[in-house]
Amino acid sequence: MIESSNLKIEQIQQQWQTLVNLAQVLGLEAQAEARRVAVNKLTEEEIENLIQQRQAARKANNFAESDRIRNQLQELGISLIDQLDRTTRWHS
Repeated sequence: MIESSNLKIEQIQQQWQTLVNLAQVLGLEAQAEARRVAVNKLTEEEIENLIQQRQAARKANNFAESDRIRNQLQELGISLIDQLDRTTRWHS
């Protein structure tokens, strides 16, 4: 199971809704683009896909591939946190 920073996502969603509401008051329309992490231009789905690939590599004892994926994400500004329950959290 992969768990991103749910609290952070909820805060961003609340801030977005506030912006949309304020824009409507001014007669403007705010439209969301594809959800991307600003620093690295990856969608959350793409990040989670890479994390799943990393977990599969770790399960297969392919630590070189696991490290490669972790390093790739790290270069893009994504930090991974492996939990004791074998889930991986990430944040940018």
